[in-house]
Amino acid sequence: MAKTNPFIETRFFGRERELEQIASCITVEGICTVIGPRGIGKTALVSRIGGIVADCALHFDARTLLHTLAKELVRVRSVEGPLHFWHVNARISPTEIQPLANASVSDLAKELVEVANQGEVPFPIVLDEFQDLEDAEDCFELLSVLFNRGNGAQLVLTTSSEKAFDAFCEKMKKAFKTVSEELEFDCGAKIELQRITVEEWRSFISRLFRESGKRCENALVNQMYQNTRGHTATMLALAQRLWDITDHVSDDNLLKEAFKSVVKDARSSLESMWLGLAFNEKRLLAALGADPTNKPQGRAWLSKHRFSSSSLARSMDGLKDKGLIYCDPDKYFRPVNPLMEEIFGS
Repeated sequence: MAKTNPFIETRFFGRERELEQIASCITVEGICTVIGPRGIGKTALVSRIGGIVADCALHFDARTLLHTLAKELVRVRSVEGPLHFWHVNARISPTEIQPLANASVSDLAKELVEVANQGEVPFPIVLDEFQDLEDAEDCFELLSVLFNRGNGAQLVLTTSSEKAFDAFCEKMKKAFKTVSEELEFDCGAKIELQRITVEEWRSFISRLFRESGKRCENALVNQMYQNTRGHTATMLALAQRLWDITDHVSDDNLLKEAFKSVVKDARSSLESMWLGLAFNEKRLLAALGADPTNKPQGRAWLSKHRFSSSSLARSMDGLKDKGLIYCDPDKYFRPVNPLMEEIFGS
């Protein structure tokens, strides 16, 4: 029996079709944008680009990319070794960097592109939550380099807010035209990431339990999917907890215990996200958690939760832009993280 929980380091499963789409997109167009709500698996997906699409990938959190370039003034000197997922942000630095005095963001961006183009096959530069660069200092200078299709850079972008991302792209197109008619800002083709199917989940979870010397029956695996509404990050957390408390065969009682534990952890991690919300956004998120609806603008729902049409619309847009709510296949508006329904519903 495996002594190490097989779900601890597991962040990716399925998504082979999406990987093929990304590979085709950046090969033909040089740029691809992956869109989907928080926790659906965007970062896990693009982490697989290294070693699949190319030998490796430079992966940046867009929220800290400019901070890293401008404040740390680093230059990537080489890319060596079996690097498949090289994540660079304010806390994690590349292994071989040297200070670069008197460098502009543009100079540093050119260094990144140069490194990415080394070797016979270029490898992609990944920017997570790309729309967060919108208000960053020196943003245009950086993007002018990265989006210059003539330099051969391959870009993979991710975003949790399609609306915010589209608005950002429009803003950058106007900025590029102001500088030069020859410059064209292109966000490339979009791939909208959907929740994985219950069949993919069942195949994946059953295999890992079986290979580790434990068993989880299909009915229980299906229940895990229902409990988490197919939300990848939550499902993996639940699977990890269930595996930990299972000696040989999982059962309903163990699943309930694992789910309770995951909900408890979610309560404690909710605080930091909660602090960043406006008052009415908090009210709306709690209301949708306790009472998901397909008619949020209906008089009955508005009255029940004491919203006006205008305040509801503003709060709805705010939560959508933050990637915290979505409309499910049945057209019900819900929190993206299904554990919020457990928290607020109770």
